[in-house]
Amino acid sequence: MEILLFGSSVWFYILLCVLIFTSIISEHIQDGSTSFIAFIVFILLYYFTNEYSIIDYISMMRWEWFVIYIGIGLVFAILRTVWAGYSVRQEYLTFSDPDNAKYYLNRQLDDLKGNVTRWMSQWVISLPYWILVDLCGEFFSRLYDYLTSVFTYLFEYRIGSKK
Repeated sequence: MEILLFGSSVWFYILLCVLIFTSIISEHIQDGSTSFIAFIVFILLYYFTNEYSIIDYISMMRWEWFVIYIGIGLVFAILRTVWAGYSVRQEYLTFSDPDNAKYYLNRQLDDLKGNVTRWMSQWVISLPYWILVDLCGEFFSRLYDYLTSVFTYLFEYRIGSKK
């Protein structure tokens, strides 16, 4: 069973690349609706232009694969929620006005609802993006802060030793 779109496997792979690109953009702007709409368009185009039905592919999938996929997504969503809580806490502690702090916290909780759904369903895109952008960015930021303090100490030590 060959995967075709408009009678050509090239169109299928082009549309699949567009879907993956849209999912990456959706992860970057932290909006799952963009990716969801692209996924629905992809499924509808595939359904109406292919001789094989989506149901044929779904029936080939085993339920264990689905449970494993959702399980990994659940674990990833829990990890991301803990990380997001840490990030929100850092920002939350900077507010001096309690009303602004409460508004910020409520807005973050509203965003969390959509984020958890996106993290669970698109962990294949979200996990590498999180590792490459958030975790590596945090690591290099801390490394830069540490190196800055080391070089500042060495500079100030040298100035102090001249006196």
